[in-house]
Amino acid sequence: MCSVVSAIRLFVSSWRLAASSSHLELTENAGRSEVSVLATVTNLWQESKAVKGLSLSIENSSFTFKSGQWVDVFIPGVAVVGGFSITSTPQFLQDHHQIQLAVKRSDHPPAAWIHNEVWECC
Repeated sequence: MCSVVSAIRLFVSSWRLAASSSHLELTENAGRSEVSVLATVTNLWQESKAVKGLSLSIENSSFTFKSGQWVDVFIPGVAVVGGFSITSTPQFLQDHHQIQLAVKRSDHPPAAWIHNEVWECC
């Protein structure tokens, strides 16, 4: 098993985020799902030079999403929240109890954790 991501909260948005504010500040007025679930990183791969893909196992059947949504990811030991695009389909979640994310390399702590620390366990 790989690192446990402490909670994932579903969130829908159609606007771009500005780099000068935190993810939670920029999205505080948007509707979030009431479901907060534990997820486990089960796979990690290099999509491109700057983007990693990862699979998260989600066993809680109350977690659902629609295409185009992203998740807020709360990582133990990382003080800020990451918002990452879901690249898999809702059907993939139903069939495999997993979602897949795309994470661009950056100095933002959640993205840096995925790029620099998760590989050690997968």
